[in-house]
Amino acid sequence: MQTSTWLRTAAVVTALLALGHTLGHPWTPVRTLPAEGVVAAMQAVHFTVEGASRSYFDFYQGFGWTLSALIAMLAVVEWRLASAARDGRLDRLLVGVLAAGFALSALASALFIAILPASFSGLVALSLIAALLAPTRARG
Repeated sequence: MQTSTWLRTAAVVTALLALGHTLGHPWTPVRTLPAEGVVAAMQAVHFTVEGASRSYFDFYQGFGWTLSALIAMLAVVEWRLASAARDGRLDRLLVGVLAAGFALSALASALFIAILPASFSGLVALSLIAALLAPTRARG
């Protein structure tokens, strides 16, 4: 497969990762009494940040929504990189940085979160690495 195809593959898998992450809201998968107690405690503890009252749960939710937005943004960047690859203007350094980032995300997800997001991040990383190794079109 060509570089642009691998990049489009990465973009689609990244978009699915963003969708799955967003649909996972409120990101509290366990509904046991102890888990509910942790969520209640996160909601109960408030502190002032830049003049606004926030709870640990507010930060938890804010980071979750921010992560969904960033993953969706990365899918768009990967899609645009595929167009650039077709035109012979691929930024290989950017693809490499994205591949490294998704590989690290896969590792962190496997160690601290769950296998499903780790698998999706790993697939994106492999697609980006394949894009780097695939033949590219010469600009002209």
